[in-house]
Formats: sequence, structure tokens, C-alpha cells
Amino acid sequence: MGAKKALRTKSLKDLLNELFPEERLKKLCEFHLNNEVPSTRYRTFEMVNHYLFGKLVMPISGAEDVPPVHIDISAIPHRFKQVDSVDRTRE
Repeated sequence: MGAKKALRTKSLKDLLNELFPEERLKKLCEFHLNNEVPSTRYRTFEMVNHYLFGKLVMPISGAEDVPPVHIDISAIPHRFKQVDSVDRTRE
């Protein structure tokens, strides 16, 4: 399965490089980065960054949180001095 996926990815990259040579891609990016609409400029900037550096991993919405870690401290050895509960010095 992994080899097929790698082949598909490689062929897809080859196709994109064929459709968008470097000069054309540069012109398109410059055109969209100089657009009047701020959201279009930002989206183009985002896409260029994703292309150059990879897309950031987004947390899955609705995923269950990890349960809290409970530590049982009763198994930790300890020393204590036995103390009388009654104070006999005041009698």
C-alpha cells in the first residue's frame, strides 16, 4: 500500500510541475498576492507557505481528550514515628 501511495504522490507532483512550471507559478502567486481583496492575498500566502514548508497538523475536532493520569502513592515506602494520640505531659 505504501509503494502505491508513493507512486501516486510522485505522479501527482509530476503532473502539477507539468501544468504549473516555475515561471507560471511565480506569476500566479504574484498576481494573487497583489490582489485587492485581503482574504485572497492571505489565502495565497497560506497556500505558498504550505507548499514550501508543509501543512501544519490540525487537531481533530471532536476527538476525545486523554484521560488524566492517576498515580497511586500508597505503594511508595515511607517511615513514620508512632505517636500516641493522647498527650500525657499535661496530666
